[in-house]
Amino acid sequence: MDYAEASGAPSDTSHCVTQYWAKTCYVAAGDKWYILDRLDDGGRPFIRWENYKDGALYRTGICSNRLGFNHWGVCNKDYYESSILWVRQNAWKISNNNEMYEWSDWFKVQ
Repeated sequence: MDYAEASGAPSDTSHCVTQYWAKTCYVAAGDKWYILDRLDDGGRPFIRWENYKDGALYRTGICSNRLGFNHWGVCNKDYYESSILWVRQNAWKISNNNEMYEWSDWFKVQ
């Protein structure tokens, strides 16, 4: 699992998915995932990404934003240029023994 580092909002918002608890954007220039915590409940939004190369699952990972409400975080990755990326988001409800919200749908970003 990767923990997002503090950042500003992404410059490119063409590949974003938004739920009431989080907003996630992927910026291909630099292979960066941006996650915004949109719910002031102490929860921690996160994404699960899957990277496919030549039609097969190549890598998976999780990026979590522990920076708090209304703060953007960024995870910097490095993917093959010709690979496919899918992402979905969720959040841990810290106040409820790390129970999760519902998963978003899978979203293809590359």
